[in-house]
Amino acid sequence: MAGIYDDIYVRDNWSDDGTIPSTGNCWGSPDIICMQANFLPQDYATPEKYSNPADDPNLPIVLPGVNNIYVRGRNLGTNTSQGWVSMYCCPASLFMHPDQWKNTQLAAPDGRLEIPLVDPKGSPVLGQNDIALTNAAFVLTNVSSNEHYCLVTILRTLQHVVPIPTFNQNYQYAQWVQDNPAVGWRNLQIVPAKENQVVQSFLFSNLEDNAQQFLFEFSGTNLPPGTIVNLQCNEAGCQFNVNLPLNPPDPTPSGAQRGVYEQTVPAHFASSVLLTVTNQNFAIDKSAISLSYYQFPESGNEIQTAAGHRLCRGVFHQGQPLILLGRCNFRVDLAPGIALE
Repeated sequence: MAGIYDDIYVRDNWSDDGTIPSTGNCWGSPDIICMQANFLPQDYATPEKYSNPADDPNLPIVLPGVNNIYVRGRNLGTNTSQGWVSMYCCPASLFMHPDQWKNTQLAAPDGRLEIPLVDPKGSPVLGQNDIALTNAAFVLTNVSSNEHYCLVTILRTLQHVVPIPTFNQNYQYAQWVQDNPAVGWRNLQIVPAKENQVVQSFLFSNLEDNAQQFLFEFSGTNLPPGTIVNLQCNEAGCQFNVNLPLNPPDPTPSGAQRGVYEQTVPAHFASSVLLTVTNQNFAIDKSAISLSYYQFPESGNEIQTAAGHRLCRGVFHQGQPLILLGRCNFRVDLAPGIALE
């Protein structure tokens, strides 16, 4: 399938207009919305609120507490349509695949696993270009500290039912999200405030039948001088414990610093990488941090190379193309004691 989708869709990012496949990042859907314990007003199903990133109502997850998660959709088809939404959740993952989340569904307070979309007048029947919200929220509660949540939503209509597939190639999951306008993915992050240290764990894996070469890339803004960034995995078969040399701050107001680490990951390996950001002398505050997970295409593998150009738009490391499999972003803010998405 190519061209513009002809049914209700969920955006992968703010620039996603329903073209198949979508382009840009696919893990920041603006149509998966956390409202904490609040309700999402129906005017977020109007064109003015739908199109403006400045009107993104998404809030940080609270702990402890209730987090209401809404989904928004728009009908691009010329015919009327109705949609029902399901929501899945998994812990922090640099590389998402369905085995991590397909058995972990969120539910509405009454236990429903599918919630219908309705327009601002409460009608479930959507005409062309109508925008709608779920008529109730999925609820995420009992959130643990030091957890990063990846939310995946799948939208079902009478015309389009999206099965959850199984993959055996690493790049296939991101392509599946981009190829399916009825699938959305958004990462939500919580970071407990610790003045001198941030510690987060993230899942990573290799689905393929042979070992593959990967690159971890750290990026941080507003890091105080002397910050040390450590990555480690303590599981046998892929153990590493490294401090990342950071580049000098970029000559921009954010002053981003980056560090990378290459690692061979065995076939069918899955574990967690622990990221520790420490400064012995200064507080880590108002910092935006990300960890990205790339795969190097195998030499001569044209399918992997093509995936790299599609998912990374031609990103290279030391002359080699990369396949971006996933990225987790979060912010540290000591004032509220939690971080945003």
